[in-house]
Amino acid sequence: MKIAYIFSGIVLTAFSAMTASAQDEVGGILTCIEQNNRELSALRSRIEADKYGYKAEKALEDPEFGFDYLWGNPDQGNRKDFSITQTLDLALLFGSKGKLANTRAELSDLEYRVERQRILLEANKLCLEIIYRNALDRELGRNLAQTDSLKTLMEKLYNEGNVGRKDYGEAALSATLARSEYSRNRIERDNLLTALAGMNGGEPVQLTVNEFAASEMLPSDFEGWYAEAENGSPVLAYVAKQVNVSGQALKTEKIANAPKLTAGYMSELVTGSEFRGLTLGVTIPLWSVKNNVRQARASYEASVKYQEDAAARYYTAMLQAYSRARGLLDVLTELESSMAEAETTLRAVEQRCALGEAPIMEYLVERSFYTSLLTNMLEARLDYHQALAELNAFRL
Repeated sequence: MKIAYIFSGIVLTAFSAMTASAQDEVGGILTCIEQNNRELSALRSRIEADKYGYKAEKALEDPEFGFDYLWGNPDQGNRKDFSITQTLDLALLFGSKGKLANTRAELSDLEYRVERQRILLEANKLCLEIIYRNALDRELGRNLAQTDSLKTLMEKLYNEGNVGRKDYGEAALSATLARSEYSRNRIERDNLLTALAGMNGGEPVQLTVNEFAASEMLPSDFEGWYAEAENGSPVLAYVAKQVNVSGQALKTEKIANAPKLTAGYMSELVTGSEFRGLTLGVTIPLWSVKNNVRQARASYEASVKYQEDAAARYYTAMLQAYSRARGLLDVLTELESSMAEAETTLRAVEQRCALGEAPIMEYLVERSFYTSLLTNMLEARLDYHQALAELNAFRL
C-alpha cells in the first residue's frame, strides 16, 4: 500500500514557552473596555452627579429675604417691613456635614472601583476563553489538514483499486468530524468576540494570541498572597468605607440634636417712625431628631456587622478559589505529562501504518484519542488561568 508519504508530513503539536504577548494584548483590550464600556461610562456620570450633590450638602442654607407692605388707616399711614435672615446649622459649622459629604464622595469612588473590577474581570475571562479558542483553532486546523490529506489520498487509492471502500469511508468520516469540530470552534470564538465587542461599547476587538501569559502563576503561600489581596481589594475597601460613612452620619445626627440658630437684620418703617435691628430665632428639635439618631446608630452597627461578614466571606471565597486553582494545576500537570506519551504512541502507529503493518482505522482512532487529550489539556489550561484571573482580580 503506497501511503507512507502521507505520514511523513505529520506535524505534532510543539508546546513552546508561553510569552508575555498574551498579557500585553489582553491588557490593551481591558484598557479600551474601561474607556468604552457603556455601563462604566454611565456609572462615571452618575458618580459625578452625586458628587455635586455632596458638595451642596456642605453649603449653608440659603438666606431668607422678607418684605411686607401693610396698608393702614389714612391717619396712620402704611407700614413696610424688610428682613434678611440666615439659618446656622451647627453640624455644618463644626465641619461634621462636610466630613460626611467627603466620605460619601470617597465611597462613590470605591463603588466605581468595585464595578470596574467586576466588568474587567468578566472581560478578562472572555479574553482567556478566546485565547483558548485560538489555541484550539490552531490544533483543530492541523487535525483537519491532516485528515483532509488522508481522505484525498484514500479516495485516490480507492479509485485505483488499492484500498477497500471501508478504509476510504473511515478516512472520509474522520475528515467530516474534524471539519465539524473546526467549524464549531470558530463559531464559538466569533460569539465570544461579539460579546467582548459589546463590552467595548460596540467597537470590534481583535485578539489573535493562542498562548496564555507565562507570568500568571499560582502563589505558593496563600496567607502571604491573601494579605496583599485583602489590602488591594476594592470590595473590602468599599465595605470599610461604608462603616466610615455610617459613623460620620451618626456624629452628624448627634450634633443635629442641638437647636438651630437663625440670625438676621430687620427693619420696620411706619409713617413718622423707623425701627431697625437684629432678629434672632431658635429652632428646637423636638419630634424627629431622637429617632434619626437611633436610625443612624442602627445603620452604623449594621455596617460594622456587614463588614465583618464581608471580610469572612471574601476570605472563604479566595481560599476556595485558591484550592480550586491548585487542583486544576495538578490536573493540568498530569495532562501535559500524558501528552508526551500520547505523541510517542501516535508516532509509533504512524510508522506502522507507513510500513503497512497497521490498518488506517488504527491510526484514525489513535489520532482521535490524541486530539481529545489535547483538547482536554487546553480546557484545563483555560480553567486554570480563569481561576488565576479570579484570584488576581484585585490587581485589575
